[in-house]
Amino acid sequence: MRFMNISKARQNLAELVGQAGRTTITKNGEPVSVLLPAEDYRALVVTQTLAKDPAALARMVEAHRKVSAGDLSQTESLEVSGATKEKSAAVEALAG
Repeated sequence: MRFMNISKARQNLAELVGQAGRTTITKNGEPVSVLLPAEDYRALVVTQTLAKDPAALARMVEAHRKVSAGDLSQTESLEVSGATKEKSAAVEALAG
């Protein structure tokens, strides 16, 4: 991971966004933000969402098992009770 002060990051934002990788942005020598690829962010959100809801994680693991075993056809739908927008994103991310 790179470290870059906020002034330099501001000047080079387009270049930073175009590069793969993570950059820690500092202000007065202290980390204040992290620039990371969207896929990394998405993975963090999914992980955080599932960590907050063990039942959702169990449903996702079971769904993955069924799909892997061929026990779930593409036309079947999985019901995720109490699904929130974040949980829906987690389901989509795990689906691929």
